[in-house]
Amino acid sequence: MNYQDRLSPWKIVRLQSNLQHVIVGNFRRRGDAEGHLRILKRMMPNLQFAIVFDVGYGGDSIPFVSTTDAEQ
Repeated sequence: MNYQDRLSPWKIVRLQSNLQHVIVGNFRRRGDAEGHLRILKRMMPNLQFAIVFDVGYGGDSIPFVSTTDAEQ
């Protein structure tokens, strides 16, 4: 994980049916990610998104998946 990635640890990912995910955006603060998630949910209500915090251990990091009321 490079320096630029460490500056924005909060990520919004789009969950796909085949257990894959696509990173939609990177954010420095969780509040910014939650605001962007609300907009995405309004624009694309049939897709599933999640906010994750990327701790960045080595090359393959396992993100922490956070569920909020906005994601339900």
